[in-house]
Amino acid sequence: MDHDVTSKSEEPLILQLAREMNKTTDADRFCYKALKHVAFLLEAEKCSLYWIRNSFKAEEETELVSRLLDVHADSTFESVFCDSTNEVVHPISYGFIGHVARTKSPLNISDVTKSTVEFEKQAIKLDEELKSLLCYPLVLEQDMKLVGVVEVVNKQSAKSFTYDDEEVLEHFILLCSLAIANCQKSLRIEQHQQCTQLQESLMNKITGAWPTMTYDDVMRVMMTQLCQLIECLRYTLVISLFDPQQDDGDVINDHVTTFSRSYDVMKRPSDKLAVEIEVTRLKKSDWVFHSHLIEQVVDAKKVIILPKIPMFSEYAFEDKNKNFTLENVFCMPIYGGGGDKQRLLGLLHLANKIGGFLPKDQTLLESITPYLMSGILYSNSFNSIQLQTAKSDVTEEMLRYHMTSSDLDVTRLQQGELPPNIDIYDFKFCDCDVSDDGTILVSMKIFQDLDVFKQFKIDEKMMLRWLLTVKKSYRDVTYHNWRHGFNVAHTMSLLIHYMKKDQLPYMGKIFTLEEQFSLIVACLCHDADHRGTNNSFLIRSQSPLASLYSTSTLENHHYDNFMRSIQAHNIFSSFQPSHFNSIAQFIRKAILATDLGLYFQRREKFKSLLKTEPEKRDFTAVENKSLLLSIMMTSCDLSQTTKPWEAQYNTAKCVTSEFYDQGDLEREMFGTDPMPMMDRKYSDDLAKMQIGFIDGVCSMAYQMMMDFCSLYSPLHNGMQENRKEWVVRAEKKKAENLKLQVEEKNDEKYSSLWVKYWNADPDNFIWGIDPDVVVPDVSVTSSTPCHVITMWSSNAWCFPPRRNSSPGRRVARPEVSRTP
Repeated sequence: MDHDVTSKSEEPLILQLAREMNKTTDADRFCYKALKHVAFLLEAEKCSLYWIRNSFKAEEETELVSRLLDVHADSTFESVFCDSTNEVVHPISYGFIGHVARTKSPLNISDVTKSTVEFEKQAIKLDEELKSLLCYPLVLEQDMKLVGVVEVVNKQSAKSFTYDDEEVLEHFILLCSLAIANCQKSLRIEQHQQCTQLQESLMNKITGAWPTMTYDDVMRVMMTQLCQLIECLRYTLVISLFDPQQDDGDVINDHVTTFSRSYDVMKRPSDKLAVEIEVTRLKKSDWVFHSHLIEQVVDAKKVIILPKIPMFSEYAFEDKNKNFTLENVFCMPIYGGGGDKQRLLGLLHLANKIGGFLPKDQTLLESITPYLMSGILYSNSFNSIQLQTAKSDVTEEMLRYHMTSSDLDVTRLQQGELPPNIDIYDFKFCDCDVSDDGTILVSMKIFQDLDVFKQFKIDEKMMLRWLLTVKKSYRDVTYHNWRHGFNVAHTMSLLIHYMKKDQLPYMGKIFTLEEQFSLIVACLCHDADHRGTNNSFLIRSQSPLASLYSTSTLENHHYDNFMRSIQAHNIFSSFQPSHFNSIAQFIRKAILATDLGLYFQRREKFKSLLKTEPEKRDFTAVENKSLLLSIMMTSCDLSQTTKPWEAQYNTAKCVTSEFYDQGDLEREMFGTDPMPMMDRKYSDDLAKMQIGFIDGVCSMAYQMMMDFCSLYSPLHNGMQENRKEWVVRAEKKKAENLKLQVEEKNDEKYSSLWVKYWNADPDNFIWGIDPDVVVPDVSVTSSTPCHVITMWSSNAWCFPPRRNSSPGRRVARPEVSRTP
C-alpha cells in the first residue's frame, strides 16, 4: 500500500488532494490517487473509472471506455491504467454504469441480483462475485458536462454501501472534476498573443512592427532575418515554454523534452528569402525528439558543426514529408542565466549549406545569441501570464462553486418563519434578536413586499440561493460583516417604504420598481468580502486588491463580488442583456456612493437642492436623482447611529475593535504607531470621538433626510438620543479624569488631528470622485489659523482616508470650505 493511503480519516486525504489539484497536469494520475483513497475509505473491493467518448463505430453514438480499471488500495497506476491496447468498452445504452451515464444520477445497489431497477435483458452479465454496487457520474461543474462514471464494487465490511459512503465518494469526485477541468483548460491555453514590448535590441531588429505582433510573429521575423544572415536550405528554431510558478529553481531540466514549439523554414537554392515559415506545437513523435545530434548538443551545451553526414552515419536524417535529406548541419543550444543556473531556452538547427558551415558562420551566429534569447524570453514571459490567468480563472470558478448554498439550507429556509411580533418597518428595528436565518427571511420579506418575484419572474429558490451566496461572501470580521450589509439593506427598505407614504405624490415615483429592487441588492452587497481594513492599509501593505483598482479599491471590489454572485445565481435572468447592463451600472453607482468621499463632495449640493419648496423639487433630473441616491446610501450605511442605544453602543464597540485590530497590524507590519482612532491607547476617548462623528458626519445627513421626507424624522431623532447618551458618558469620563488628575484632551487637539488625518494620504484622497467631475480645491481650516491646508481631495476628514461606513470612526471635524 502507498504511504499516502494509511489514514481512515477522510479530511487529511481530501486536503492532500486539494493541495495537489492546482499543480497537477495529469488528470489520470490524480483520479487514480482519488480512487485509491475511495477504495480504502469505503472498504471496497475495487473501483473503476470509465470515460465517455464518441464511438469509433458510429460518431452519433457514445460509449464508456475504461480508463482506470479495478483500482484497489494496493494497486499501482501502471497495473490499472488503460489505453487503446487494453481498454474495456461498454455501450452507454445498457448496464448499471450506462444507466448512470444516461441519467447523470448516482446509483447505490445493495444486492445486484435482487435489484428492482429495470434494465434491458442484455443489460449486464452478472459476475458471481458482484454483490453491492455504488456508481456515481463524473460531471464538470462549469458546464455540467458528463465526462465519465465511477464504479465502486463490493463493500467488504458490510452488505451495502451507506449514505456516508455516498458522501465520501461525492467529495472525491468533486476534486476529480475540478482537476480534470483544470487540466483541460491548461491544454487549451493559447500560445499566440500580440506583443506589446520588446527589449531594445529586439525592437531595433524588428523596426517598429512589434506593437501589433504575436510572439509567433516575432519568431517569424527572427527566422526571416536568419535567412538573410546566412544561406542554407533548412532553418529550424525550437524553443521551450515554461511556467516559472511551477518551476523549481534548484532543479533545471535541460533535456530535449523541454522543447515545446518549433519554427521551421525550407528554402530552395534559388530563393533569396524564406517563402514559408511553419509553426508547430511539438509532439513526442516529432523528429526533434529523435535526433541524436540534438540530444548530443543539449547534453554537451556546445555548438556542433558537421560539414558532411554520410548516409549510414548516426546523425543521418531523412524527412520524407518534405523530401529532405540531411547533408551538413550547424546546431547551437541557447541557454539563459549564468553559472549553475543556466536554463535551456531553445536550439538553432541549420542544415545543408552549400560548401558546408565554416568557423565564421559559428562566430556570426553566436554573436546574435542575445537577440535570439530576448525573443525566446519574451515568448516565455507572455506564456507565463497566460498560464497564471488561466489558473486564476480556475480558482475563481472553484470559489464560486464552493460559495454556492446547499439544498438543505434552501429547504430549511423555505420552511422557516419570521419571528413573531417583529415589525420590519419600524425605524427602531435592529438585528440583535434575529438569527442568521432570520436575516435571510427578513430580506425575502422585503423583496416579497416589493413584489419583485412576480414582476421580474424570480424563482424564490433562486433568490434564497443568491442571498445565501452573498452572506457567504462576507468575511467573519468584527463589523463589516453580513449583519452590517443586512442592516444597511433594511434601512434602505425603510426609506423606500416611507417614501411611498409621503403626502407628496411624486415621492413614490422617484425610483422605478427596478431601481428600488436594485437599491436593496446594492445595499446587501455593498461591503461583500470586506477584510476589516481600509483602502489606505491595502495600498500600504501592497495587497493584490490595491493593484486591481486605481480608485475606490474596496468599493470596486464589493461591486465585483456582486457580479460574481449574479454569475452563480442570476436573479436578473428575466432582464435583457442591455437592460441588465444599465441596472448593473446603477448598482455600481450605489455601491461606490458608500465611499464617504462622495458624500462630502455632494452633501452641500443636495442641501442647496432642498432649499427649494418641496412641491417644486425636481428629482427627475439625472444629477438630482444621483445626489439623492448618494445621500440615501450614506444614510443607510451609517444608520446604526440612529438605532436604540444598546444597538448603537454595541456597534461602536465593534467598529473600534475592528479599527484597533488594523492598528495592531500596522504596528506589526510597518513598525509605526497608527493614527489615534486605530490606536488602543486612545480607547478611553470613544464617547468624545462618537460625538465628533455624529456632529461632523451624521447630523447633516439625517437632517437632510428629514428635510427631504418628514417621515424620515425617526432617523434624526434616534441619532440625537444617542448623542445625548454619548455626552453623558463623555462628561462622566471627564469627571473621572479630573478625579484621577489625568490631563483632559481638549477639543483643539482633536480638531488638529482631523487636519492631520485629511493630509495623511493626499494621493489617495481623490479616490471616489466621479470621473467626469472637475475637482475643486479644498481648504481645510482648523480653529487655529496655522492649520490651513489646500489639496485635491474628496475624502474629507474621515479616518482612515477615503472610506468608512460605520459610526465611531470620526471625531470633531474642522470647518470645510470649497473654492472654485
